[in-house]
Amino acid sequence: MKLERQSLERLIKKQRKRAAKAAKEARQAQAVLERMQYIDEALNCVCKSCDISFKQKTHMGKKEAYCTVCAEEVRTKADKKQNRICKSRRRARIRKTKNERIDPIDVFNTADWTCYLCGNLTPEVLRGSYDNRAPELDHIIPLSKGGTHTMDNVACCCRKCNNIKGDNLPSTP
Repeated sequence: MKLERQSLERLIKKQRKRAAKAAKEARQAQAVLERMQYIDEALNCVCKSCDISFKQKTHMGKKEAYCTVCAEEVRTKADKKQNRICKSRRRARIRKTKNERIDPIDVFNTADWTCYLCGNLTPEVLRGSYDNRAPELDHIIPLSKGGTHTMDNVACCCRKCNNIKGDNLPSTP
């Protein structure tokens, strides 16, 4: 009778181990299913710019909202804007004059893309080119003459007038 009881206890122990193992496998299978669902959700992301589905990644805790191609374009635009803002400000800091954070595009929009010296239109599409009508940010009183890099000392100027003016003070008519 004692042997039967011991064999019965061993059998129950084995069944409990099997049940625990089956439960563990079920939990693992559930975790795999959850991971697969998460991956499926990540694959079903749509780019904000071009509406193409892409596999979403996280970068520094943030989920990406753009596909690889559009994300590169967005980063390039942001880098260009930062460079535009910093270039003249850096020159002003070197000369130890007062400076503000100025975006040239804001200055051009305020001036309606018109040269303040000659009054000619400076088309936005020519920005960054070597065309004589290309818009440029001009310091009315040049930084080299003690001018500041502030909104009241900058204006939209065509490339031709800016080259003629150089670092001279504007002539008064």
